[in-house]
Amino acid sequence: MYSKFFAGILVFALILAPMAMAGPLSIVKKAARDVGDVVTGSSSAAAGNTGVASGDSGARPGVKKHDKYPPGVSFSTMLNGVTYRPDEGKLRLDNIQATFLADDAAGYIILRKEDGKEVLKWDWKVDTFQTKKPYCLLNIMSVVDLRTGETISGSWVDVKEPGNYVLDFYLPDEHFYSFSFSISKMSGDDPFSSEDRWFTDGDWEKCAYFLYFNADPGQSLVWKVWLRNKATGRDRDVKPKIE
Repeated sequence: MYSKFFAGILVFALILAPMAMAGPLSIVKKAARDVGDVVTGSSSAAAGNTGVASGDSGARPGVKKHDKYPPGVSFSTMLNGVTYRPDEGKLRLDNIQATFLADDAAGYIILRKEDGKEVLKWDWKVDTFQTKKPYCLLNIMSVVDLRTGETISGSWVDVKEPGNYVLDFYLPDEHFYSFSFSISKMSGDDPFSSEDRWFTDGDWEKCAYFLYFNADPGQSLVWKVWLRNKATGRDRDVKPKIE
């Protein structure tokens, strides 16, 4: 992470090498819609292979209607919380903030491919220790590889296969949020040294915003934008430039 002053405005430019800037392609959006059909059971795919691994029971719950204040996810923490190691092709979910959940809420997150096949499952519980209502953190408790049923040790998980993916967020009886992205691979030109790198592509490319810390207009105005270096070279050799 780097920060600089431009014209008296504090600029936070998050240099996130693993985060791709190709934009949310229409195929990614289609994947999200298709997965939504599978989740709610409105597609013929729901009657077939749901991708649920052995030992994980039943189909996933669908979307519920709320009179007011449905549960959700803070989008900026979603963009921050999906982190990726480009040299290793490893994914991690961390410090994702949700809204309008009960203090004792618990649920899970499913990573799916665009064909609906389930890949990974993160179990979470609400952590309200450092947040104020209606905000809370999703505290990740465990990660399971749904292809094998194996519980994964550590928070970083191998996800190297290029393609379109969807992260679906669940309560025990409700599917309340989806986030689409894709993974791409880039190989180096050096035949004597493997320089393969993997990147996440998606909404990081088109999103930026201004904010005051703690919503206090007496604080410095901050502009936040996500950048990345999609290349096989070293990130430290890149000098960010903003025009």
